[in-house]
Amino acid sequence: MEHETRAVRGVRIVLISNVLMIVLQMFTMAALARLVTAADYGLLAGSLVIMRLIQHLLTSGPERAVLLLPGLGLPVLAAVFQALCGIGLAAGLLLAVFAGLAAWAGWSPAFFLTLAALAPLVPLATAGVVFRAVLRRHLAFGPLSLADILAQVLGGGAIALVTAWFGWGVYALVAGQLTATLLQTLLSGFFACRAGFVRLTGAPARRWPVLKPVARSSLTISTTSFLEVLGGQFPVTIIGTLLGSAPLGLYNRATALVQMPLELLITAVTRVRIGTVSAQRDDRAALVPACGEVVSVVTAILLPLCAGMAAAAPSLTATILGDDWQGAAPVVAWMAVITAIAMLGHVFGMINEGMLRFQDRFRIQLFYMVCNALGLAVGGWLAGIGGALAGAAAAGVPFLLLHMRLVASCLDVPFVRLLPPMVPGTITAVGCVLAVELVAPLLDGLMPPVQLMANIGVCALVTEGIYAIFFSALNGQLLRYAGLKRLAGGE
Repeated sequence: MEHETRAVRGVRIVLISNVLMIVLQMFTMAALARLVTAADYGLLAGSLVIMRLIQHLLTSGPERAVLLLPGLGLPVLAAVFQALCGIGLAAGLLLAVFAGLAAWAGWSPAFFLTLAALAPLVPLATAGVVFRAVLRRHLAFGPLSLADILAQVLGGGAIALVTAWFGWGVYALVAGQLTATLLQTLLSGFFACRAGFVRLTGAPARRWPVLKPVARSSLTISTTSFLEVLGGQFPVTIIGTLLGSAPLGLYNRATALVQMPLELLITAVTRVRIGTVSAQRDDRAALVPACGEVVSVVTAILLPLCAGMAAAAPSLTATILGDDWQGAAPVVAWMAVITAIAMLGHVFGMINEGMLRFQDRFRIQLFYMVCNALGLAVGGWLAGIGGALAGAAAAGVPFLLLHMRLVASCLDVPFVRLLPPMVPGTITAVGCVLAVELVAPLLDGLMPPVQLMANIGVCALVTEGIYAIFFSALNGQLLRYAGLKRLAGGE
């Protein structure tokens, strides 16, 4: 019961933290836009593409391996920490030397000098991997979120703004990035060490035997994660190459409009709940309902939101993007469908990762990447942007089904046992679409913002009505996640 209470509190903390981070980032962006030029932002953005890829390859695998692998005692964690510090320092030094030589040789000096200045991000990020993983493992999302918020306020906010005020240009943005990452690592390290979750010294003399399972799992996870990042670039590349810049612009705006709020909500659940699934990996009686709860909660949030976005795409697009972007409405609708399928498949994939099925997840991700590329290319060639997105949606179906089949195999249950947790969200999604279509004639001629607010209100009433009447236990769980304890009947 205590574990469940901490998990619910963790979801709430992560959700609030995500909202605060977005607000802080928007405020900082608005202020910096008046102090730094677009060219400076361009230099930072281009450099961060390379930096994020390097950081992703070096940190995503080890962090999830430390989070998921059993039996990692303090000596093993100390060995992992020291190894990651060494790898990060070596990678950061190599990057700085390469970028410095490139700038000295005259290859776009402004860009490569910015990249060299960002090189310390690599060791700073790798040094914080173990700290963040053990805090997540112990459901200490309060300290972890506090570290993220303070780093954003003091580093990405205050330092960047002060240095930009003094005319540092792009290096003000670099200073903000470096300070934020440094503070994240120091604060998360302080919280993890104070709680006794990790120790910086005391690694065994023979390190490779204890590092080998972590290294092997990290490599597989990093490779899968790299495929996800690489596959995420396929739509941009294929649509831009086949169809040109205008359809690519529609796709870019539609993607941002649909995915940002969904990722905000879904990651708040999965970051916490996948850890609880992993913790119950050896308890079959508790594992099956734990997986069912993750799927039930995710689909209850994801499917009605995607259905509502698809049905209300014209008013949503006109309100958020403006009348000039009305051509993006069908793309927004398709993106809602694609996101629902792909994100649900990703959740099942994370459950498989929690079961330590790293190799299987890699194979499924590779298959999906190929299918997605083919669907986009063939669909775009035959029917333009709509055909490309239809092909992407079709490619997501086997991705979802293969991950569901693997989860059923891990749990040793029939495939159909995975379907009931998805029923509430599916029924509510259908209800949202029908409700939006029914009220559409009544809203015809009204301003888009009014239509959008009406559509949101109708979907909210339908969703809460269905959950409260037919799925009260699920409704109570969702209300507890939102912090509405009294409506949910207590903690």
